Amino acid sequence: MHDMMQIYTLADPLFFEEPTRWAGGVGFIGDAGFTVSGAAVPEGWVRGERGIWVSLRPAGQVGAEQGWKVHLSATLDNADRLCSAVWDHCVERGIPFKHLRDRNMLLVFNAKYSPRGSSGKLVTVYPRDEDELREVLTALSAELEGEPGPYILSDLRWGAGPLFVRYGGFTEMLCVDEHGETTLAIRHPDGTLLPDRRRPVFDPPKWVDLPEFLRPHLDSRRDGAGAEHPYLVRRALHFSNAGGVYLATRRTDGREVVLKEARPHTAVDANHHDAVTRMARESWALTALQGIPGIPELYDELDVAGHRFLVEEYMDGQPLNVWCGIHHPGVVRAEPTEEEIASYTRRAVRIAERIEELIAAVHARGVVFGDLHLGNVIVRPDESVALVDFELAFDATDAEWRPGLTATGFGSRHKSGTDRDLHALAAVRLAMFVPYSKITALQPDKVREFVRLMCDEFPVPEDWAGTILSHLSPPAGALPPLSPDAPASSGGPASPVAPASPGTWRPDGGLAGLDEPVMDWSAVREDLAKGILASATPEREDRLFPGDVHQFLSGGLGFAYGAAGVLWALEVTGHGRHPEHERWLIDAIRRTPPRRPGFYDGTAGLVHALDHLGHPDEAAELLDRHPVPDRANISMFSGFAGIGAMLTHLSRERDGTAGESGHLTAALAVADRLADAVRRGDPGTARGPGLPAPTRPVEPGLMRGWCGVALFLVRLFERTGDPGHLDHAALAVGLDLDRCVTTADGWLVAQEAGVRTMPYLDVGSAGIALVIDEFLAHREDDRLRASLPGLLRACRTRVALQCDLFRGTAGHVAALARGGADDEEALDRRLREMCRHAVSFRGHLAFPGTNGFRLSMDLATGGAGVLLAMSQAAGTGTSFLPFFSPRGRR
Repeated sequence: MHDMMQIYTLADPLFFEEPTRWAGGVGFIGDAGFTVSGAAVPEGWVRGERGIWVSLRPAGQVGAEQGWKVHLSATLDNADRLCSAVWDHCVERGIPFKHLRDRNMLLVFNAKYSPRGSSGKLVTVYPRDEDELREVLTALSAELEGEPGPYILSDLRWGAGPLFVRYGGFTEMLCVDEHGETTLAIRHPDGTLLPDRRRPVFDPPKWVDLPEFLRPHLDSRRDGAGAEHPYLVRRALHFSNAGGVYLATRRTDGREVVLKEARPHTAVDANHHDAVTRMARESWALTALQGIPGIPELYDELDVAGHRFLVEEYMDGQPLNVWCGIHHPGVVRAEPTEEEIASYTRRAVRIAERIEELIAAVHARGVVFGDLHLGNVIVRPDESVALVDFELAFDATDAEWRPGLTATGFGSRHKSGTDRDLHALAAVRLAMFVPYSKITALQPDKVREFVRLMCDEFPVPEDWAGTILSHLSPPAGALPPLSPDAPASSGGPASPVAPASPGTWRPDGGLAGLDEPVMDWSAVREDLAKGILASATPEREDRLFPGDVHQFLSGGLGFAYGAAGVLWALEVTGHGRHPEHERWLIDAIRRTPPRRPGFYDGTAGLVHALDHLGHPDEAAELLDRHPVPDRANISMFSGFAGIGAMLTHLSRERDGTAGESGHLTAALAVADRLADAVRRGDPGTARGPGLPAPTRPVEPGLMRGWCGVALFLVRLFERTGDPGHLDHAALAVGLDLDRCVTTADGWLVAQEAGVRTMPYLDVGSAGIALVIDEFLAHREDDRLRASLPGLLRACRTRVALQCDLFRGTAGHVAALARGGADDEEALDRRLREMCRHAVSFRGHLAFPGTNGFRLSMDLATGGAGVLLAMSQAAGTGTSFLPFFSPRGRR
């Protein structure tokens, strides 16, 4: 879902929002409706709207579950014409179809970071059988042959026009995939539901015969793909809807190169320019800058199978964001020495100076880079620098030009010419020392806080503060500078970023409050709770509290990303019950039943929240409608561990009642499946029969890994007294510890397939430590006891990119509060560091969510999770998450 974040930043500058609420700003098309949108519904037809789609079907017609369907792709210029052609064809013949609601939605779902497998679709037609499929394709191709449109990568193209074909579901059916995750399904001939794959390649199910009239088009596709490319691709460096970026070698001489792909009509930006147009800009810029050290040499340009390619010099090294993550002392050390801080500062300043020199050389050639941020700076092995990705470059004399894309926190829509690069250069300087400084996109005046923090903690040159502030400080009274991928809209909240109220815990609205020797953390928690409640929108049906983009999959209901988790967090932290909001949750569940069975993403968590909030009848009704599934993964987040823990909790709450034995029996059955999986060390054992083996291992930790299983088994041991549950819990924790490594600084962290180490509550050290702490309350275990200090040490890192509970500082705070008896100083420091991410929302405290792009109020990524961590640190004696023992700090 996170690869779709760009889509959900259009409609609101402060919160992730449904793209259908986009109502204005950069890139927005004022007259975007289609001719057919205003047409009367034909007699005997039914029109329906669901999200971005408008569907039309003959009344009373019962369609097939699945089959071959036709997609039409389009550009902004021909979309209206194509919609009308499909309408006329299908209405005359009684064929159901759907189309995007307007051209703005076409723009949204053909953006650079839209899902590349299905991007570009304008219309879907649902033929009744193969004869009708051929008739639709033949008739529409005769009318639309040669019309341009993006290539839909998941489909087979019919001829040279905008028509594509794919086998898939016509109606929504759900199943569990090989990883135990709920996904869209199609039905096998034996009746089994299998995942309906939407990969960026035409790959119909093996048991489906390709109609003979499609075979010539498949052969044509294969013939085109078989032409020898003059460059041999070694590996992919990056993918987006625009195309791939590959490390390749030239076949003629073996030279190592970067091969950049641009797919026509895709990745349309706020200027309505596609990937090929932007690639032409990159070609122009590289040609103009040839010979400057640190600028890739342009070797070649070519077209292959309709796609445009640039061939550039490969600049060996690390992106600056990676370099900072490896070397920043606050990221890699809990207690960096003065010399380590000074050494990093010297190196970082030298790199920044080299970037400045390179940008000056670019400007001297009359070019503005246009897209300067940490990811587009390469730090070479000798710590010289290079710039990559010139697709947003432009002529420095063009004072009116604004790039159609920008990186959050590094661009300013209000600046022009070389000032855009100077603004970004100042942001790069700041981000090298304060990695989360992109938050200034949400509250621009925080730049003063971050500059002060940088100067207090790092011996940067004396002129840095003034230089950075001169470029990044907002003018008096300015609202957040919105990037082209996040224009303002009338759907956003009024006055979203306001100064802190007089007398609040932050006396100057900034870091001064964090410098107080003794903080009034109860006032902080109270202010945060008020901010969460101030964001509520009970008048809406789609969500109650703004949160992560995942909420748009569930209607804003669930425990991790929706209303259930927020209301639970407010109640357990002492901030009350809210009947109006609880009624919203109950009504929303009935209106939009959960699609997933898990705890943090579905039914089990909703049952738990309703029961906890005093709605046992509604909880029982929901559980009756959605019993324990036959198939799921092992996890606490979405699988059997969370479901089993919920059932165990309910059996305790219902002790002695009629429902108690049924809940406990179901929990024991889940435990048997998980125990078998633990003994075998195979998560697939628990998922259910008939599924292929998982293609990736579980992620070690509380939410996705074996430790979630262990937590469930510890609670079941308490319920039953059966020591076998503890035996299996110890084995489960051991499986996660087997995936951990010890760093040079003595941190014990989970390793993700050799790519990176993970110290978080969701995946990694914090979650494992918390579960070990729960286990050791019942039984000693040498390995688990010995691992605890290293796991907690990983939670003492000084800097995290995010502040949230699942993958940020708040999770570390919770782990240190519950398990770090000698970490009072580290805990206090981590609390203060967490609050440096805070911004003011309607005069109250609020926190950014995933990647700092937007504020979030949910439990997993936002304010509710931060509130839980703060309450745990205060020693209030409550559970900071379900199924953890209700106790204070040790």
